[in-house]
Amino acid sequence: MKTDIFKKIFQSMPMSAFVVDKDARIFAYNKHAERNLLGKSAYKIIRKRCGDVLLCVNSFNTKRGCGGSEECKSCVLRNSVKKTFSAGSVFRKATALELKHGRKKVNVSIVLSAVKLNRSRALVMIEDITELLQLRELIPICANCKKIRNDSEVWERIETYIGERTGVDFTHSICPDCQKKLYQEEK
Repeated sequence: MKTDIFKKIFQSMPMSAFVVDKDARIFAYNKHAERNLLGKSAYKIIRKRCGDVLLCVNSFNTKRGCGGSEECKSCVLRNSVKKTFSAGSVFRKATALELKHGRKKVNVSIVLSAVKLNRSRALVMIEDITELLQLRELIPICANCKKIRNDSEVWERIETYIGERTGVDFTHSICPDCQKKLYQEEK
């Protein structure tokens, strides 16, 4: 019964999650990982290293793949797994991964969390925060109507722009200054 509950929790997590060993080899992954990180290539990935599966650009630098290049020594994912096994504590860090997407290199901003499950397995969770960080960039906004120009060069309401990128819903109200201007009693 407990196992079923934990499997349901693992599968319904709203972030990509992997159960890995000390060498970052994958032993399980959830639906979110399959859908959002692995896509259609979610074929047989069990026992493959995270960097090879996620298409880390550094895994292509050597025939040995993930863990085999000089850059892998400073890999935040591999080091978070090592730290959680050695310290036994939760590791959490905002960072970026450079992944291969077709012929292009893509930087993905993430929050990486790792926690030791037992002597041989750890849980690694990857939250993609790329879109949230893009909202920190300069955004073209109309000085008059306050519409925002999106990546497709279309002007849209600020509520639409932010809502589509963050999932935030807006509710409208009137600030005290505008309330005075709009509803002041005529004397």
